[in-house]
Amino acid sequence: SGGIPPNLSQREFYNHPVVKEKVVKELKSKGLNVPKNFNYSKRQFGSAYKAKINKEFRKVKNKFLSEFKKETGKKISFGLTYNQFVYKFKSDFVKKYGKKYGNVLYKMVLKKDTSGFYKDFYKPYFKSQYLESYLLSKKDFEADKNKELGDNAIKHLYIPPFAIGMSLIAGILNLVSVISIIIFLIVKLDRLDTKYQLLIKSATKTVLLLLLILYPFTQMEKSALTDKYKALEKVKEHENGKDYLKLLEWIIIYEKLSYEKLYSVLKDAK
Repeated sequence: SGGIPPNLSQREFYNHPVVKEKVVKELKSKGLNVPKNFNYSKRQFGSAYKAKINKEFRKVKNKFLSEFKKETGKKISFGLTYNQFVYKFKSDFVKKYGKKYGNVLYKMVLKKDTSGFYKDFYKPYFKSQYLESYLLSKKDFEADKNKELGDNAIKHLYIPPFAIGMSLIAGILNLVSVISIIIFLIVKLDRLDTKYQLLIKSATKTVLLLLLILYPFTQMEKSALTDKYKALEKVKEHENGKDYLKLLEWIIIYEKLSYEKLYSVLKDAK
């Protein structure tokens, strides 16, 4: 019986010191620190339960504040208004975007209105920080520190057309090979001597290659494709500028033929 006499009423059983001690011990193991004179009242139990909840809340609260400070470097407290909370980050806006644009962004966040983000912040900030670095004057380009920018600009102007041109030439060579195979599948040369077969095949491929390479030049005077681009007028003034424009037109004619003719045929065939 563990020192508990028999024949006790329910009330006497719960109020027995041995039983009460075990109840108090079990409640404390659950984090409910009821007093030693615990009398099973709602007031005592509610007070212990409230104390446990407040303790757990303080732990969660302190953990949150600690992690928030670790992540943002900001020390905050509960109960801040929205404006007070946002103000904590004002210095970050100013540090990252400068005083002028940092304040513009801060006010947007403060007012919860980002409708003017592009016009009032993004566009002027981008222009002041980045665009002006690329839109250089003639005097800027002549400065030694910007010579590399000018060299890179010229490289960017020449390399893509050259790369595309080489790609097209490779495509033309492949096309010549395919057409030649088809021709010689139809036209049999088995009766001819090997030397003559090789000569005919080489001549056929050479003629096809020349026709495909020279075809755009027959269209250039009719099309004058580069004349409508005012940005290319300056290119004509440079040495080899006209040759460069011919390469551009050569590429454009084949690209146009590819998209307007071949691509449309393949698209309609689906």
